[in-house]
Amino acid sequence: MQSEVDNSLGYDILSYEEDVTPCYIEVKTTEQKIIMVNLAFLFRKMNWKKQRL
Repeated sequence: MQSEVDNSLGYDILSYEEDVTPCYIEVKTTEQKIIMVNLAFLFRKMNWKKQRL
């Protein structure tokens, strides 16, 4: 996990899409309902990808 190497990167896990595009994943915890967590994760992922372009 990247956060164990450098906590200032802004993401916890570096993964890759099938086309080898980097996918930066930030891990969060919450006690909210699952549907809200999924939406929050989706929006964060979309926003992060826009910032990296």
